[in-house]
Amino acid sequence: MSKKMRKGNIKEQGSITLFTLISIIFFLIIGIGIYINISNNEVAQVAEIEKIKSEYQINKEQMDEKYEEIIDNINQKVIITLKKSIR
Repeated sequence: MSKKMRKGNIKEQGSITLFTLISIIFFLIIGIGIYINISNNEVAQVAEIEKIKSEYQINKEQMDEKYEEIIDNINQKVIITLKKSIR
């Protein structure tokens, strides 16, 4: 009877080891998938930030021209002349 118990225990130990191995591999694959997804999101985010920076980046000459244009628009004089109509 002790031989039968030993054989049964050996089968169960192998099953538990196989289940543990499969579980570890499963969670490892899930973990790698999550890591890749996060990495892709970070790369996309960095690329988008760089694109936004390049759109807002102007050099000093362009900035001076823009300021002059704004100042000219503010300092425009409006002259209104009134004329008498002859009837």
